[in-house]
Amino acid sequence: MKNKPLDSSQLYKPCVVEHLHFKSTDELEDISITIGQGRAIDSIQFGLRIEHKGYNIFALAPSGTGKLTTIRQLVEHESRQMDIPSDWCYINNFSEPAKPYAVEFTA
Repeated sequence: MKNKPLDSSQLYKPCVVEHLHFKSTDELEDISITIGQGRAIDSIQFGLRIEHKGYNIFALAPSGTGKLTTIRQLVEHESRQMDIPSDWCYINNFSEPAKPYAVEFTA
């Protein structure tokens, strides 16, 4: 099958403002950002529940799709289910500056 160039009319879809039932997007209700993203949500939740060192979550999506907001919401939700982690303070080791002392504090 040979590729056929598109006509310029196929590259443009006009927005008919008269069809919109609002004057500003401020009038619109917020929608759930997870619509149609079931696999992505499941994958992020799976990644957040891995309790071993060395694992990261890499999220790739176009800008403006709510990726960061979605991940923040999922992280906050998962964190409420877990114990509060300790706080850590690193103190200078004057005898070996490349090896600071790690001190753990309860949150």
